Amino acid sequence: MTDKFFESGVQCEKQKYYRAAAEFFFKACKKTASRSEAFSHILNLTAKNLIDCSYLEKLILEYNELFDEAEFRAYSDPEISNLFGTLYYFDFEIIEWDLEKAAGFFWNGALRGCADSQYYLGLMHEFGHGVEQDYEEAAKCYRIAYNHGIEEALNGLERLERLEEK
Repeated sequence: MTDKFFESGVQCEKQKYYRAAAEFFFKACKKTASRSEAFSHILNLTAKNLIDCSYLEKLILEYNELFDEAEFRAYSDPEISNLFGTLYYFDFEIIEWDLEKAAGFFWNGALRGCADSQYYLGLMHEFGHGVEQDYEEAAKCYRIAYNHGIEEALNGLERLERLEEK
C-alpha cells in the first residue's frame, strides 16, 4: 500500500507547492513506512532553500534516528552535505555545535562541486574554525567559490589581501 501522505507530498513538490509538500512529508514521517524517504525530501527542500528550517528542526527533535540515517546518506549529495555542514558550523541549537564535523561535510560538498561548501571552507581556514588556520587554503577556496557565483567570497579574498598588506 502506498503512503497517501508521502504521495501527496511528491505531487505537491512536483507542482512547486513546497510548503504543502513539507507538511505532507512531515506527516509521512510520523505515521508510515516512508519515514526515511519523507525525511530525505524535507532535507532536499531545506538544502535548496525552498522551505525554511522549521520543518527540519521539528523532525530532528522528534526523530533523531532519522537524522542519524540522513547524516550518513548526506555524503552522496553535495547540497545535503552542505546543509549538514551549516547545521554543525552555525549554532542552530537543533544539534550540537561541532566544527570538525562541519568541516568534513563542507569538504565532501566542495569535492562534489558545491560552491557554498567551498565558501564555508574558506571561512573555516581563514579563521581557524575546526581546521588549521591557513590563509593560502582560504584564498584558494574563496577563489573557487567566487568563480562559481558566490559573491561573498570576494569579501573573504579582500580581507586576506588586507592581511598580506600589513
